[in-house]
Amino acid sequence: MPPPQSILYTSIGIFLLCLYRDIGISYCRLLLHDTMLLEDAFRTGVSETPVCECGQDRETAEHFLLCCSKYQEARDELKDTVSQVLESAKH
Repeated sequence: MPPPQSILYTSIGIFLLCLYRDIGISYCRLLLHDTMLLEDAFRTGVSETPVCECGQDRETAEHFLLCCSKYQEARDELKDTVSQVLESAKH
């Protein structure tokens, strides 16, 4: 039987491969305009409207990632975290 450490590293490696694969798939779907966002769903006839639930604009990738008021708090947290990481890297 392999030592516990190698099992742990193997499990982490498999987890990371799956995680990176999921990220890669999501990225490709964004590039191909094949997402679950309402703009794409409307274009393919799956949704009755392309307008985001926030009512401000069409739910495009740009709107979802950068502008939607529903996700402003999450974007602010991400910006704060990235700023903290960058600041700590300077020291």
